[in-house]
Amino acid sequence: MAVYNSKDGLTVIDDRIGHHSFNPLQRSKGRNALQFASYITGKTIKDEILGKTYGRKKDKGKVIETGIVGPKNLNTNTKELWSEAEKANTRKNSVVAFESVYSLPAELSLERQKALAVGMCLYIRDTYGGACEFAIHEPDSKALNESQKNIHIHIMETSNTVKSGRAGEPIFGKKIRELQNGNRKCRLKDRREEWAKRVNSELKKAGSNRRIDHRSFIERVKSGDAPNLIASTHENGRKLRDYERAMSMSV
Repeated sequence: MAVYNSKDGLTVIDDRIGHHSFNPLQRSKGRNALQFASYITGKTIKDEILGKTYGRKKDKGKVIETGIVGPKNLNTNTKELWSEAEKANTRKNSVVAFESVYSLPAELSLERQKALAVGMCLYIRDTYGGACEFAIHEPDSKALNESQKNIHIHIMETSNTVKSGRAGEPIFGKKIRELQNGNRKCRLKDRREEWAKRVNSELKKAGSNRRIDHRSFIERVKSGDAPNLIASTHENGRKLRDYERAMSMSV
């Protein structure tokens, strides 16, 4: 992570919210879409196939807002969407869904934070043809993931294309090829760039001088867009921490 002033000396570049995780929910690794959906939404959900009931622990922080984004005329709920995702993927090692965590800028109102969440879900839907569910969470100081120590959003997305049935029910189609195996790394770069554009647009509208950069710190140093703090690989971590500490006191 790094916080520093850009070339103009006015804009503060903060990449702590520029990066986000993107992980598969794979059945062979014990991941279950209904269980994870229950965790991010705070809803109690019964898995009719396994006979288990899932819920979110009270000490995990408050869920502020949730929502489902999918194809036109989709009329579904958390349990139905992710139950159908489990049914559509029958292999023991199936990737049933994907999940991402995004930190949100604290200076934005809840309305604008929700707009970012919905906007990113619409981007994912329009790019891959699936469906998403998002949940905005309060900061979790006990979290191991840095992104979750700020107000943040979880986004679950289907690994299959989704269409709406006559009654608005989700109908699952083929696997989304762009998200399979070797394609994920390339797609993650595209997503980070898209997220940075959306966040920076909202920060500008809010009158903030803070911006995020989706590129790695080393990429920015090479292009001349970040201070060269890297004397050696061994020194890198310490120098970045010292610089961050100094900048955080001046922002």
